Amino acid sequence: MNVWLSCTLIFALSFCSLAYELFLAKILTDLSQNEILSQSLGIGLFLLGLGAGAALSSVWKTDQPVKRLFYVECLLVSLAFLVIPSSYGIAFLHHLSPFGPAGFIYYFVGLLIFAVGLLSGFEFPLLWQEQGEKMRASIPLAMSYLGGLFAGFAVPLILNPGWGPFKAIIFLGLINAVIAFSLLPFVEKNAWLKPRYLSWLLLPTAALYMSSLYSPQLEQAYLKASYFKVQIPDLNVAAIKNIWNGLKLIPTVQRWYSPYQKIDLVQSSAASSWAMDPLEGVTLYLDRRLQFNESSYQIYHESMVYGAFNLRKKVPENILILGGGDGLLATELLKHPEIKRIDLVEIDPKMIELGKENFHFTRLNQGSLENPRVNVHIEDGFAFMKHQAPEQFDAVFIDFPYPHSPDLLRLYSVEFYKIVRRTLTPKGFVIMDGPLYSPDEMQAANTKTPPQWVLRDTIKSAGFKNIFAFGNFEGFYFFTKDEFKAQFDYGRIPQAISNPALVNLQNLNGYLEGGEDTSRVNSLFRPYPIMPGR
Repeated sequence: MNVWLSCTLIFALSFCSLAYELFLAKILTDLSQNEILSQSLGIGLFLLGLGAGAALSSVWKTDQPVKRLFYVECLLVSLAFLVIPSSYGIAFLHHLSPFGPAGFIYYFVGLLIFAVGLLSGFEFPLLWQEQGEKMRASIPLAMSYLGGLFAGFAVPLILNPGWGPFKAIIFLGLINAVIAFSLLPFVEKNAWLKPRYLSWLLLPTAALYMSSLYSPQLEQAYLKASYFKVQIPDLNVAAIKNIWNGLKLIPTVQRWYSPYQKIDLVQSSAASSWAMDPLEGVTLYLDRRLQFNESSYQIYHESMVYGAFNLRKKVPENILILGGGDGLLATELLKHPEIKRIDLVEIDPKMIELGKENFHFTRLNQGSLENPRVNVHIEDGFAFMKHQAPEQFDAVFIDFPYPHSPDLLRLYSVEFYKIVRRTLTPKGFVIMDGPLYSPDEMQAANTKTPPQWVLRDTIKSAGFKNIFAFGNFEGFYFFTKDEFKAQFDYGRIPQAISNPALVNLQNLNGYLEGGEDTSRVNSLFRPYPIMPGR
């Protein structure tokens, strides 16, 4: 085997190994809903496995490194093909009837990550041993780092949004399988015709068959059991079989992967009435967190629109929506002929695509994203705001998910609110949805600093003079540049508003009182957590 072939193999193997780790960390995030811990644990265990594999390779020496590498690749491919069905299968069973220690899913997926790292740790030393003194360390190390770098870009930007974890891991496994097969001529003459080597290739073949057959089913079973809150008191074969057959009757959970999030569309039906489904109709989840439900989304959007207009005592002409790629907020705003222009900024092109083309979305948003008064901008909200002229918008409607991740936390920073304030007209206002914790919710979350205190201090530090909180079902923050004193005038609320939305227009300024502390301001340079830890 010449040097450049070895370097090419090192690049490909490094790419596949790090890509496996990144996908396993994403799977762990999906199952645990803790992104920071999942990513940190994933890279830590992967590096530990790499070190252990490299150490074992140096201790467990061989005079046939290519043959051992062939065996390692067969094992690695088999493991890679089985990670998704095993992860979602265990998560499904654990959801039905929790077993094992707290955080069991971390132990299980963490063990898979370590195993991938362990097998990957053999690859580099074996290829280097095969070359002997023909190859200096600098070149293979550089190729290994380049392979890892390429995986760091390819997974989030190409493989995950294009195919999702299942198809992408199959693709990566096939690369490893081709490499394993290509090693056979270097093992011994006519090795690909000898049963003892072909029998090893049966391992990844069987694993690929099992993965293709069960991965989609197990992922759907876990998602349905999770979203429809299906549980059983004891795990036994008969109970699992009954649940499995019942879940098959529930409509498929439609899942899309974008570079920014997982998008799940869940549908209830008569077939799901046996499950503990708290939501009716179509429900949208972003990264497994509720975004809207067909039966109640009007409460949210009517409260936001009618509440803001009633507080400011006028309907603005020029409106900016940050987020809202589903088009539902734009639909509510378009009911007001006084509004001349709506600019909608959404970072995720997949959300805009669904909002324009998906039947369930267009049925609910009535094609609002195609309305001539709505101008859609597919761009990061922060970047978009920095390039807007001062005093451009009469109102800014912020429709972001709650800041459960570092990426979202920056959209709740004092720097972002300062940019928003700069683009507002003197009498302009901002309204956004946000968490408002009651004392009981604070106690349940085991926190002494509710999210509204951090948001209040951050918004005030950005220069906004007035903050008004409302919404006992759906929480909102209304704030202005001037000293305008906001209060509801219930006599001026149009009769078109639904009764649940009207009931939601409840003054909650009391939740903002107390605990003022300028050190709690959330900043890009000094982030302060808003949502209580899980």
